[in-house]
Amino acid sequence: MLFLILFSAAIPAIAVALFQTGEGFALLPCIVFLTAAAASAGAFLYYRHLITAGIERSAESRLTSKPLDDDSNKELSARMAGKRNIEAEGLIDVLQALSNKSSCDAVAQALSESLLEFISFSRLTISLASAGWEEIHEYSAFPIEIGKLPPARAINAGEFPEWESFKQGASFKLYNTPFDNELERFFQLSDEPNTAPRTILVLPVPANGEPSALLVLESNSEDAFTQQQIDFISRLTRHIGSALKNAEYRMLEHTRYAQLQIISLLPQRILESTNVEMILQETGKYLIESFNYDNVFLFLVDDILEELYLFSSVGKEADFIDIGLRLGMGEGLQGLAAKAGEYKLSNDCASDPRFANPFPDTLPVKSEIAIPIKKAGSTIGVLDVVYGKSGKFGENDVSLLETIANLLATALVNAYNFECLKEHSETLEAYKEHLAGDLSLASRLQNNLLPWDFVHPNLEVSLKYIPQEDIGGDYAKIAHQGDWIYIVIGDVSGHGITAALVMSGINSEIERLISQELHPSNVAYHVNNYIAENFSFMGLYLTFFCSRLNTLTGRLEYINAGHQPVIVQNPDKSIIALESSNFPLGLLKEEFPKHIAEDNITVIPGSRMLLYTDGLINERSGYDESKLVEILDEFSDKQVNEVAEHIMSLSTLNLEGAKAEDDRLVVSVEYRDKAQIHEVFSSFGDIDRIEKKLVKLCRMLSYNEDDIMVLHLATYEMMVNAVKHGHKFDSAKRAIIEGNVFKDHWMLTIEDEGEGFNIDEINEYSLDILDVFRASGRGILLTKKIVDDLYYENNGRKVTIMNLVSELVPGRVDIQP
Repeated sequence: MLFLILFSAAIPAIAVALFQTGEGFALLPCIVFLTAAAASAGAFLYYRHLITAGIERSAESRLTSKPLDDDSNKELSARMAGKRNIEAEGLIDVLQALSNKSSCDAVAQALSESLLEFISFSRLTISLASAGWEEIHEYSAFPIEIGKLPPARAINAGEFPEWESFKQGASFKLYNTPFDNELERFFQLSDEPNTAPRTILVLPVPANGEPSALLVLESNSEDAFTQQQIDFISRLTRHIGSALKNAEYRMLEHTRYAQLQIISLLPQRILESTNVEMILQETGKYLIESFNYDNVFLFLVDDILEELYLFSSVGKEADFIDIGLRLGMGEGLQGLAAKAGEYKLSNDCASDPRFANPFPDTLPVKSEIAIPIKKAGSTIGVLDVVYGKSGKFGENDVSLLETIANLLATALVNAYNFECLKEHSETLEAYKEHLAGDLSLASRLQNNLLPWDFVHPNLEVSLKYIPQEDIGGDYAKIAHQGDWIYIVIGDVSGHGITAALVMSGINSEIERLISQELHPSNVAYHVNNYIAENFSFMGLYLTFFCSRLNTLTGRLEYINAGHQPVIVQNPDKSIIALESSNFPLGLLKEEFPKHIAEDNITVIPGSRMLLYTDGLINERSGYDESKLVEILDEFSDKQVNEVAEHIMSLSTLNLEGAKAEDDRLVVSVEYRDKAQIHEVFSSFGDIDRIEKKLVKLCRMLSYNEDDIMVLHLATYEMMVNAVKHGHKFDSAKRAIIEGNVFKDHWMLTIEDEGEGFNIDEINEYSLDILDVFRASGRGILLTKKIVDDLYYENNGRKVTIMNLVSELVPGRVDIQP
């Protein structure tokens, strides 16, 4: 450009000299043309330099100042005045393409597609390195497929000497054919001339100030990349590094979240089984699938020989491992862990003198962790996990496996006790034959007949039962069949084991009749004939109330055969007594069908029913029908379980320590148009009971398994927090979970009696991958992630959680089973 300016200035001087010689007039047109052309070319190049420099400064300023937005794009486009420029438009397009990518593959693809608009190349590869560059994961995009790189392989800096220059600050390496041997060995390039690239550009991709990946651009043309293009891509590398890290975090977040779901199911699966082999198979399966371990082994301690013996194995090489292998205490990491009672870890077994591989030809091991399984301070086994590459295990793995080891300790002791019980079962059975009867077993049998755990969205049930002896003849049945809920109560004459055995046989007949959805009068007819045919020689009879409630219409059809009146309390506190109009069952046979009296009423949501047996109504108990109505009125705003509990406790109090004359049974029922939850809990046992009820309720409302899992995890974590952190395991304190469960959403509140905490701290929680396995806060992190709303009140003592269950709701978290 400077040359053109000087040349245009020199032309007039040349013209003057020519005029003096007399030849100037002949060359005048040429001189004028050259002068104008030189001046125009110089001006054009000068202004082009100014425009390009201004646009470069603008793009660089936008890169380092703030994120791009629509207004900024419009402003930049206006300044460019339609000029397409790699430093301006290219930077904007590429940064927008890289934003919010959820995987490294997506980053590579987006980068390839956006760069192709400005730079010609045949292949783009991002090689993401692990810590220390021990392992490479390649993510490639193929705009023009010219041959395939080999799959990701383990490399180190020694195989690529140029890597050291990147560590020392080099910004790029540009290679043109012929390639040197080191580069060819690193890339394992094809020998075929029509497929091998002619130019390779390698740039380090930084993260946190250090190179963490390589960006490789290949072209089948020589000298394919200009300096301007190289400078432009160099400026992009730190943004590429950020995009890769964000994608890694998103993938890791998804993986950790899935792992947490699986781990939350392990305790129940481990503790439910009494088969040691099944326990390890189940545990090993989940650990291998969720955390990518190679093999999981369970060693048990032989106290007599003071050795470890291999009891079971799960994993890639499990079929080739000999069960029964023995190791001395202190031999290998397993023996050292058993002897010291603390975990032993090695991430480089090849150079670790403590490591001992009993199967060197079968089991490739480079990382190993051995966790002692202890009960009451003594080591009873070792959980041993191995991996075929170095550097596998960290603090998260130690925390996880120690938790699993504690669960295994309890499960192993339970399994041992179960085996001992089985060994003595024959002796126990022989002993039972010499007893007049096992009242405890019979009592448990009768309890199994009562509807203690009945769950239905439209019915809340509470039952209290105290037999005169260990066992009695009082009976209740609540069952769901189609659109009907059967509500039954009965009392066999007499009490004790005889009445209980008769009632057990009658129960089977009642279940058969209900399964056919028979009208209560037909149920009573068949039960009457069953008693008359099978128990007439005993002189027994049954007072019997049988009803069925239509959950869609509220129609209650019933028959009362000699039983106590059933009290129905409407929402306005008015009372209806469903009194007897028939003989007790079993007294008549042929004549009974002629005398059946049946009736029906309409029950509206909010109404309650109170059913009871005659052991509750006598002078000593202080109860009659009017007293029960009075209690219903007094407790109309209380939960049904409080009604039944108050009636039974007051009856016991009135006895003043004397023995009751008969069995006592009270059933309190409320009919609802939605599923309401109100449960009191103070221990983990209570939480398990409530969780089973919630899961059963969700299934009746046709929730899918994903929605059930969300409700289960959220409520379980919040209830555990109440018992563990709120009450600090003080069983004297009570927490409450209450709310509603609908077909399309649920909202539940958990409130405890703890000291509370700073609610503002909750807002600081986020699903930071590094914090998922910390000692506290995991329940809140998980719950906030999977529900639609969670907020605290009352100084942190009260938490409300809400979630929509429709699959069409945007933003829902998909939970894999």
